[in-house]
Amino acid sequence: MLNIPGNTLIISKNNEEIYRYTTGFDDIDAGTPLTDDVYYNVYSISKVTTAVAAAQLLERGEICLSEPLYAYIPEYRDMYIREKTDEGERLVKAKNPITLRQLMTMTAGFDYNLESPSIKAVAEKSGGACPTLDVVRAIAKEPLLFEPGTHYSYSLGLDIMGGVIEVVTGMRLRDYVRENIFQPLGMTRTFYHPTKEINMKLAAQYERGNDGSVRHVDSTCRHRLGEEFDGGGAGLVSVADDQLLLAEALAGMGVGRSGERILSPAAVDLMRTNMLDPVQLTEFRSAPHFYGYGYGMGVRTNMTRAYGNLSPVGEFGWDGAKGALLLADPANDVAFFYVEHVGGSQMVVHNRLRNLIYAALGTP
Repeated sequence: MLNIPGNTLIISKNNEEIYRYTTGFDDIDAGTPLTDDVYYNVYSISKVTTAVAAAQLLERGEICLSEPLYAYIPEYRDMYIREKTDEGERLVKAKNPITLRQLMTMTAGFDYNLESPSIKAVAEKSGGACPTLDVVRAIAKEPLLFEPGTHYSYSLGLDIMGGVIEVVTGMRLRDYVRENIFQPLGMTRTFYHPTKEINMKLAAQYERGNDGSVRHVDSTCRHRLGEEFDGGGAGLVSVADDQLLLAEALAGMGVGRSGERILSPAAVDLMRTNMLDPVQLTEFRSAPHFYGYGYGMGVRTNMTRAYGNLSPVGEFGWDGAKGALLLADPANDVAFFYVEHVGGSQMVVHNRLRNLIYAALGTP
């Protein structure tokens, strides 16, 4: 098994905590034990919050998934594709516009390059602040990987959606999600930009070597490009209890432990509906821990138990680069959040953990 310095797991059913386990060290070198109040960079778990925000705008009639991205951010009207030829590469104009649906499902053709020339130019021009919309508009200058809608490629799509949310609402992404998601659910310890005090409570971050050993690395998150960039794809810092509150609201078909509704049942169902075609689904499942899963609005969704998943069809959620996992199960009103700060655990820990939990729960 993997060497994991420390981790936390919280499980709830019907909005009541039924299991909590925290073990190991916050910082191995210092010998500091892990506690439940430490903060983590949750990386791509941030996408769940952005997906919820987008679903809110959709159910309010402020956006439609079939609409072109350029209707909100004109810079995306004319996009080009980087096409490989025998002579090298050439740029070919895309035949079709990018839609919001493609943005949400990672089928628009974007990559995940945070070091692109266009993003670097924004950083230089803004003195490192990197305003969200400036970064999102700059990404439009970069060529696509393929014709929009033809393939699946994990990308900056949800970061771009964060820019759309800012355009539609007239609010910074940080302010919109705080007022419409975090505050209603009681998530008081989730932020895009950690303060000095929060950084002091941030769990030590690690990376795993090829031999399985772990070593301490800087605890900053490279997806946090600057103080003005709200990273809808991977920028949040949070605590385990806050992320459980979000999972509970999704398992509760939009209603959380606080009793506040953040989404309609129809919007939750839309989020967890597979939106990939057979070609895209095969590409998505190239990672073994996604066997049996499809992809909806920023979340994976269980389509079949045929690959050995004990969780029910319709269970959904996402994971993060350093090993966090959020799961929502509306059929049984079960939610759980697992977090560590080293990563590389998706194919070893997550599937086993999910099956252990469902075997213990005894749910059908």
